[in-house]
Amino acid sequence: MFGFVNNALENLVIRTYGFDTWKEVLIEAGVSLDDHHFLKSFLYDDFDTYALVDAACTVLNVTTEELMEKFGDQFFHWCEESGYDQMLRLLGRTLGEFLASLDALHDHLQLTYPGMQAPSFRIEQHPSHPKGLYLFYSSVRTGLQNVVRGIILTVARSIFHTEVIIDTVDTTQVTPFLFLATFSIVPASDDQESLLQQSSLTGVGRNKALSPGSFPPEDQVLSKASFCHLFPFHVLFDRDMEIKQMGNSLRRLLPPALENKSPLYLNKIMTMERPQISLSCDAILQHIHSVFAMKMRHSRVDFKAARLRGQMMYLPQIDCILYICSPRVHRLKELDEHGLYLSDIPLHDATREIVMTTEALNAHLNMVQKLEETTNELMVSKNALTNEKSRTDALLHSILPKSVARQILTKQEVAPEWFNEVTILFSDICGFTSICGECSPIEVIGMLNELYTLFDYLTTVNNVYKVETIGDAYMVVGGLPDRCADHASLIANFAMDMKHACSSVMRPDKPDEPIQIRIGFHSGEVMAGVVGTKTPRYCLFGDCVNIASRTESNGVAGRINLSDDAYVKLPQNGYILEDRGDVAFKGRSDRMHCWFLNGHNTRPPRRISIEQARQESSLIAAITEASSTTSLTEFEDGRQLHSASPGNTPKNSVTDMDMQFVRNTIDIGMAAAQVTSAQPRQRERKSSVVKAPVLEALAQDRTHHSFSPSTVRSVASESAMHARYSAPG
Repeated sequence: MFGFVNNALENLVIRTYGFDTWKEVLIEAGVSLDDHHFLKSFLYDDFDTYALVDAACTVLNVTTEELMEKFGDQFFHWCEESGYDQMLRLLGRTLGEFLASLDALHDHLQLTYPGMQAPSFRIEQHPSHPKGLYLFYSSVRTGLQNVVRGIILTVARSIFHTEVIIDTVDTTQVTPFLFLATFSIVPASDDQESLLQQSSLTGVGRNKALSPGSFPPEDQVLSKASFCHLFPFHVLFDRDMEIKQMGNSLRRLLPPALENKSPLYLNKIMTMERPQISLSCDAILQHIHSVFAMKMRHSRVDFKAARLRGQMMYLPQIDCILYICSPRVHRLKELDEHGLYLSDIPLHDATREIVMTTEALNAHLNMVQKLEETTNELMVSKNALTNEKSRTDALLHSILPKSVARQILTKQEVAPEWFNEVTILFSDICGFTSICGECSPIEVIGMLNELYTLFDYLTTVNNVYKVETIGDAYMVVGGLPDRCADHASLIANFAMDMKHACSSVMRPDKPDEPIQIRIGFHSGEVMAGVVGTKTPRYCLFGDCVNIASRTESNGVAGRINLSDDAYVKLPQNGYILEDRGDVAFKGRSDRMHCWFLNGHNTRPPRRISIEQARQESSLIAAITEASSTTSLTEFEDGRQLHSASPGNTPKNSVTDMDMQFVRNTIDIGMAAAQVTSAQPRQRERKSSVVKAPVLEALAQDRTHHSFSPSTVRSVASESAMHARYSAPG
C-alpha cells in the first residue's frame, strides 16, 4: 500500500493516544522508521500495514473491527486535510451517487499514485427498503470491510448530514486475490430522504431481456466509416460478444492474424480488469454505470498489450453494447511501448491533454518525491544533531554551572564572581592508600564509581554544587553558583546523606567491611571563576577553601567535622551537634574550634541504592530538561520578559503558579515511585508514561513560575524521594 494509508493510521494513533503510543505500536509491529513517520507517496509492503494494525490492537487493547472502523473515519478526514475535500463533496448529490463515483475517482488517482490497487464499488436498489441500497465491494486485499463501514458512516455524516445503518450481508473470499463483501445501507430513520436517486440505477436490470433491433441503414447521416474515424477506440458487440464494429486505431492494435478475422469475439481479444466481473453481456449490464478497464489479450510484435478505459452503453435499437474507450496511457513513453502515436488519439479525446499534462506532472512529482526524501533526511539529521547538541550541553553542564555554561556557549566573557557566604565540604576515603595497594586498579575504579554515583545523586537532591573529585577526595559547595541563605544546612544534609550512603559500598579488599569516609566543612567567602580555555574548570579561590580542607584532613575518621564558622550558620534547632574543642591545623598558628555533626532530630538520612540512584538521576534529568527553556534565546527572552513585567514577584517568594508547579512535581514523584516499585517488565512502559504528558505539563508550567533550575531539581528530587518512601512497601 502507499504510505498515505499508513500515514492515516499513524495520525489516528498519535491524535488519539499520543506519539509515545505510536512508537510502541511501531516497536510491537517490528517496523523500523528513521523518524517514526511514513512517506505518503512511497509504496510499502502490505505485510507492514497488517502488522501495524495487529500491533495497534494489542497496544491499544481494542478489537480489529473497532480499530478498522475508527481507521475508516480517520482516513476520510485525512483525505479532507490532504486537499481532496472539494473533490469528495462533488462526487454526487446523494450517498448512492457518491459510492457509484468512487471507481472513477480511484481511476483518476492512479495518475498521482501509479500502481495503486484500489477496491471496486457497485450499488443496487435495496431489495426490501425503498430508500436504501446494496453496496457490492471487491478488493484484492482481505479484511478491510470494516474500514469501508467507517468511511461510509463518516461520509454520510460529514457530507450528506445523515445517519445510516450499515449491515454486512455477506463476505466471500473468491480467490486468494479477490475478496467480495455485500453491505446493506439504509437511512437511520424513516423521515430521511432516499440514499439514491432513481436515475442512479436507470439502465438495464439483471433480468431484463434484450429487445430485438436492427442495424441502421447505410444511408444514415453518420456512416459506419465516419463513426470509426471519429471514435477510433470503440467496440460494438452483441449479446453473444461478437464484434460488429471496431474503431480504426483499436483495430491497428491487433496482431496481423486477427486484424481481418471474422467473426471476432470480444472475450477472445480482451480481458476485464475493472470491475472484477466475468466478460459477459449480463455481467456488463449489471455494472453498466461503472468505469470499464480492459486489456488486450494480444499485441503486435515488440509492443506491450494495450489497456483501455471507457464507458459501456446499451443500445436497445440494435440490441448491442457500445464500448467507447481510450487507451490508458499517461506518458509519451507508454504510447511508444504500445505502438501508438498522438495522432491515433482524436482531438476531442482528453487523453491527449492527460499525456502532455502528466509529462509535466511527473517531473513535478519526481521533484516533490526527492524533496520529501531530502526533507526526511534533514529531519533525521536535525534530530541527530539535536541529540548530539543535548549531549554536548549536558557534558558542559556537568563540568560547569549552567549559568557559566550559557555564557561560554554564547561566547560571552565569564568574569570572576565574589561570594560573601558559602559552605565548602571536603571528604576522603579512610585507608584509601592501603586499598590501592591491596586491590587491582579496576577494582579501585569500580569502588569509586559506585561511591561517586551515590554522591552525585545526593548533590542533586540536596541542591549543592559538585566542584571536583581528585582521587578519593570529593569537593562540594553550597551557596554557589545560585546564592542562598541556607547553604550551611544544605551541606550539613548532604554530609549526613553521604555518610549513610557509604554503608552500602563495600571495600574491595575487605568485602564484608563498608567504606568509611572522613568529612569536613567550613563556611566563609570565596572567589569563583573559570580557569583555562581548552579544558575550562570552574575553580574556587580563598582562605575558605584551605580551612575546609584542613577541617577534613584534621578530622576524625567516620565523623562529620565542621568549623565554628559553619556551626554559627547552622540552625540551632534540629541538628545534633557535639563540641569537639580546639584543634590545631597544619600551617596555622592559632587553633580552630571545631564541632561534630551527629544527625538531625526529624530528618533521617536518605536510603538509596546504586540502581535507584541511577534511575532517579535519569528521571530528575528529564524533569530538569523539561522544566528548563529549550534554547538560549528563549531563556534570555523569558528572563527579560519576566524582569520587565509589571508586579513582578521577588525571586524567593512563592506564588500560586509556584505552588501549582510543586503539585505537578509531586505528581512526577508519585509516578517515579510507581516506576521504581514496578516489575522489571512493566518499568520501561511506565517510565515512558511518566516522561511524556506530565513532563510536557511541567515544561509549560516552568515558563510561569519564579523557581531557578536548581530549585526545580531540588523540589523534584524531594517529591520523588518523599513519594518513594511513602509508597506502600
